[in-house]
Amino acid sequence: MDQACFGRAVLLVWWKRRWRCPASGCGVGSFTEQDPRVAPPRTRLTSRAARWATQQVGRGRTVSGVAEELGCDWHTVAKEVNRWGEALLEADRNRVGKVEALGLDETLFLRQGPWRRRMWITAAVDIRNRRLIDVFPGKEAKGAVRWLLEQPAGWRENIRWATLDLSGAYRAAYNQALPNAVQIADPFHVVRLANLCLDRVRRRVQEETLGHRGRKGDNLYRIRKPAHPRPRTARPPQRTKTGRPPPSGRPPRGGTRRMAR
Repeated sequence: MDQACFGRAVLLVWWKRRWRCPASGCGVGSFTEQDPRVAPPRTRLTSRAARWATQQVGRGRTVSGVAEELGCDWHTVAKEVNRWGEALLEADRNRVGKVEALGLDETLFLRQGPWRRRMWITAAVDIRNRRLIDVFPGKEAKGAVRWLLEQPAGWRENIRWATLDLSGAYRAAYNQALPNAVQIADPFHVVRLANLCLDRVRRRVQEETLGHRGRKGDNLYRIRKPAHPRPRTARPPQRTKTGRPPPSGRPPRGGTRRMAR
C-alpha cells in the first residue's frame, strides 16, 4: 500500500525480477530484487507511506484512523510506526536537550497472561519542562541504572536534581548513576508517610491510655480520618476536630457535644 491520494487508498503493484545464482555452492540459490527507496523487505507499506503514517501518529492521530485512510489493517500501520519511530529515536540523540531535573516513576502498564501478571514500566520525565523523555520496562534499580548509563556522560552531569517517590530502587539507581544530583522526594509520598506515622502514634497512644484498640466512642478513634486530610482540602467539621477553628467562628452542629464526652 502506498500513501493515499485524493482521499483514496492507493495500491502499488511492483513486479520484481528474480535472480538466480549459477554457482553450485551458493546457499541462497535465488532472490528477488529489493529497493529500500520503494519499500523495505517483507513489508506491506511503501517507505513513503510508512514515513507519512509515522508522522501522522506522532502528531496525535490514531493508528486505526491512519490505517483506514491507507486501506490496510491496524497491525500493519502499528508495525511500521514502531519500526520507523525506533529508528528516529536512535538517530536523534539530542531531541531532549539538557535536563536539570529528572524524575523516575513506575506505572502499571498491563496485566499479562492467565494469572494477570502485572507488567510495570518506568517513565523518565523532564520535571522543569514537564516533558516525557523515555519509557523503559520494569521498575527495578537495575533497569533504571542501565537506562541512565546509556545516556551521554555530559547529559548526566548536567542533572542537578533527581526526584523520586521514596522508592528504594530509584534511590539506589540515583546513587549509582547520578551521585552528584540532589534527590528530592515527591510531596505526595512525603505527606502519605507523615500520615502513616501519625496514625501509628495515635494507635500507640490508644493502646497505652485505654488498653484496647479503637472503639466507636473513643475520641482517638473518631479522629483517625480527620487527622489525615490537609487543611486546604478538609471540610469545616474536620478542621474543627484537628484543632482549627471553623470559618463561621462557632463549632459545627453536634461537634462540641461529641468531643466533650
